[in-house]
Amino acid sequence: MNVLSIWWGYCSGAALFREDDAGGVVMLGASSEERFTRVKNTSAFPFAAIEWLRSLLPAGDGIDSIVFSSNDVGVDYLLADKGTWSVVDYTKENIEYWSKVLLDGKDLDYLQYLKQRLNRHVWPGEDYWTSLGVGVGATTKRINLNFQGSISPLLAKTFHIERTKVSRVDHHASHRHYAISTHPELPRETLVFTVDGWGDGRNATVAVVKRCNDEFEIQEIFSSAKCSLARTYRFITLLLGMKPSEHEFKVMGLASYGKRQYFESALNVFRRSLHFSRDQEDFVLNPEFKDSYFTFRDLLIGERFDNIAAGVQEWLEEVLVDWVSHFVEKTGVRDIAFSGGVAMNCKAMGVLGTAEWVRSLHVPPSSGDESHIFGAYFAHRYNVSRAVISRPEITYSGYRSNGADLSLTHLAQANPYVEQVSAVKIAELLAQGSIVAVARGRAEFGARALGNRSFLVDASNSSAKEKLNLAVKNRDFWMPFAPVILEKYASIYLSDFDSSPLRNNRFMTVVFETTEIGAQHMRSAVHPADGTCRAQILQKVDNEFLYSVLTEYENITGRGALLNTSFNTHGFPIVNTPNEAIQIFLETPTDVLVLDDIMLRKR
Repeated sequence: MNVLSIWWGYCSGAALFREDDAGGVVMLGASSEERFTRVKNTSAFPFAAIEWLRSLLPAGDGIDSIVFSSNDVGVDYLLADKGTWSVVDYTKENIEYWSKVLLDGKDLDYLQYLKQRLNRHVWPGEDYWTSLGVGVGATTKRINLNFQGSISPLLAKTFHIERTKVSRVDHHASHRHYAISTHPELPRETLVFTVDGWGDGRNATVAVVKRCNDEFEIQEIFSSAKCSLARTYRFITLLLGMKPSEHEFKVMGLASYGKRQYFESALNVFRRSLHFSRDQEDFVLNPEFKDSYFTFRDLLIGERFDNIAAGVQEWLEEVLVDWVSHFVEKTGVRDIAFSGGVAMNCKAMGVLGTAEWVRSLHVPPSSGDESHIFGAYFAHRYNVSRAVISRPEITYSGYRSNGADLSLTHLAQANPYVEQVSAVKIAELLAQGSIVAVARGRAEFGARALGNRSFLVDASNSSAKEKLNLAVKNRDFWMPFAPVILEKYASIYLSDFDSSPLRNNRFMTVVFETTEIGAQHMRSAVHPADGTCRAQILQKVDNEFLYSVLTEYENITGRGALLNTSFNTHGFPIVNTPNEAIQIFLETPTDVLVLDDIMLRKR
């Protein structure tokens, strides 16, 4: 049976699973829609991703059932495609709508305010959206309720399957099962925390997962709709002139430049807004904070941008520590896992993972809403059979070139050297300061690259990094790059790695402290302010090609790490196809392009 798992929302996507009669599962592929449409974080229905997934099926096979993760709000994202909005768009929305509703108390309907920006021609078309009440006077609440009730029959009709073959999964259950199923060494008891902006009536949960051989018991012990961590962080991102729901990582990077004596007053503003109460066993919101934008804007006037960033980051970490430590003490379970949008804050995850009361911490790769394409299926399998799928192969699950989509004709004018791929040659070029781009094999899932859609640079070479940044990536000066480290060097480059509760997080999901030699060998891939790094720790089983390149680089230089950043230009998704890779190769000062088994070098 072929099961299609769908996320239709911010950064839409799809995954395809094949189940056999014996209960075995194989994942055929998974991708976000943005990789095909080239519109970053698009909320469009993932037809392009689904078309690619269908091409992976044997002739005559089709989709037998569908699962999807839901959210009880979100029509505005689908019709206004808010992932494409600018900072100006989001700011105008706050001034023109939210200030009047939240501060002035006016009764204004949200979708009515957005009516000039709503595109009712997007799939499934104007008749469908009108039938839900869009543009004909229905309230936003009613439209969202109508939409939620219509998704299952819509999917059944679209994919020509019975309505009973379409299953809906709770938003936070999906996040939870994503963390469980991706855990490399699931302990007998694990506390799983989920926290995000909003999903199906809540924004934070805690569950105890008990494992006895192949049997699992999952009990949710906490649920809250009062956790404003993600929402506040998102709007502080906007207040700092950056794009909400996309540039929170920039705020996190900037936070390391703050000094305690200077950001204390900003921190106290955030502390007043929300805290976790052990007595009430819930998050407590301050009613004086009527919104997440204007109230903070007024209270933070005069604070420097780096102090605001440091204050909101420190507050986030404090609240998470209070919340997590409470449930660790209450349950006695010291092995924890995190999922949901806030789990993308790798700096906070690093703080949690080094707490003395934590034995182990697991953070799955790219755990925002884009991961629902996995979590929904894992949760559905558990709901049906109480089965937990362990360690699915999701890291490299995306598009792979079949050769038919590769055209070298427009390279004639550039006239590059074309050679067979050689790990030794690539390592030599890296050691000489070359920028090497890689587009080979299956694309990585999520908002970071792991060697198959990557720019690679000598991590000790500051000039090569600056060349990459200024001409290609255009990263803000305060934003660090990340390293890929041979596993045997992890204990050399990362502080106390062998005993660290974070050691099983290999895919750039947490921040590690570096040693003196680590900071020296990876100077271009560690944070310049605090010396930490968001590391990929490379095992041969993960990516044999990258492992061979890094091993040859080690033989030449005596160093075991490279700078590894995603293969894209500023504001665009990571490349998907060879032709997209070739375009960037031609338009930027990239020296080398690896395309599967061939290597292009500029003359």
